[in-house]
Amino acid sequence: MGTEGLPDFDAPPVVETVLAVRIRDVMGFDAPRLVKFWDDRLSADLPTIEERPPYDAPIEQFGQGSGTPRMALQVGTAMPSPRFFCSSGSDLVQLQQDWFAYNWRKTPDNPDYTRYEKGRAKFKRWLMDLGSYVQETLGETLIPTQCEVTYIKARVGLRDPR
Repeated sequence: MGTEGLPDFDAPPVVETVLAVRIRDVMGFDAPRLVKFWDDRLSADLPTIEERPPYDAPIEQFGQGSGTPRMALQVGTAMPSPRFFCSSGSDLVQLQQDWFAYNWRKTPDNPDYTRYEKGRAKFKRWLMDLGSYVQETLGETLIPTQCEVTYIKARVGLRDPR
């Protein structure tokens, strides 16, 4: 068994892990502030930034009606809500006004899978940095509304389509 009673594999079946938190909207936490946060707090570790369309994270619901599909109709122009990918190759932070996620993954340059404890420590450090940044710049507290862990396992037995 690995640290904290977790299993320890010689060849882990997972190629990527994502720890994410959906956060309650914070007034004034807009795209320029997201970029400033990256520049001030993440750019040394994650030098590449790329803008992506917003991610609408599913909201987990329990109880009666929890299986009811959602549908939204939008009329007019949407408020811009970019999502930024900050990357160093094997580490990736996804950042938008209501979503913070950290992915760590195997890559050709980093074929050894980062263990959960190390990945979780980075997630916690960067999320705490985000919380202190929001507190310092806006006087607000980040309030998580949902947390998520996703494991992406290696595809086995697929043929090369060429």
